[in-house]
Amino acid sequence: MAEVERLIAEQPDAAEVFASEVAALRLQAEEVANPFPHLDWIWEAWWRLGDERPHVVTGVGTGMGGIMIRSVPGKIAWTAVRSWCDAHGYGDDDRDMMDYCIQAMDAVYLPWWVDKNKPRS
Repeated sequence: MAEVERLIAEQPDAAEVFASEVAALRLQAEEVANPFPHLDWIWEAWWRLGDERPHVVTGVGTGMGGIMIRSVPGKIAWTAVRSWCDAHGYGDDDRDMMDYCIQAMDAVYLPWWVDKNKPRS
C-alpha cells in the first residue's frame, strides 16, 4: 500500500486510477491484526509455524465418480513450538508463554478459517 500511496503523491493524476485499489488495500489493512510490539516475537512464530499445521482432509463422494474434498487446518503442535523456541534460544518461561499465546490465537483463527471457507450456495 505504501508503494501505491507514494505513486499517488508523485503523480496526482494516478489517484483517480488507483482509487479503488487504495480503498481495497485500506479495507484489508483494517482486517489485519496489529499485535502489540512486545509480542511481535510470538506473532512471527505463529505465522511461520502455520506451515507446521496438520491438515485433515474431509470429503464426500457421489455417484458416477463425483468427489468433493477439502483440507481443513488443525492446531499448531506443541512440538513445533518447542522446536521453534529451541532454535531461537528461548527459555522455558518464554516457551510456555508462546505456547499459551499460539493456542489462544489458534482458538480464534481456526473457527474463522472454517467460517471463511464455508461452501457457498
